[in-house]
Amino acid sequence: MTGELKNIYEEKFYTDWQATPEYRALADKEDELWEQVKPLIGQKVIDQLMDSRSNVSYQTNYEWFRKGFRLGASLMLELL
Repeated sequence: MTGELKNIYEEKFYTDWQATPEYRALADKEDELWEQVKPLIGQKVIDQLMDSRSNVSYQTNYEWFRKGFRLGASLMLELL
């Protein structure tokens, strides 16, 4: 089932995600902070940090999606 859940997440949930205004505001603030740090650590290190953070965020989001899916399935089975 994990393989199927990952397919659902990657093909439907993850690709259909739209940034909310709240998310966009937070991302803009983060971008401003990275611009302040750029002269201190350089663009290469920033790119590496952002790539690493992206991978961590993807995995975290997938794990929460999986937990939510299982919770929903458990609730449906409870109703039977």
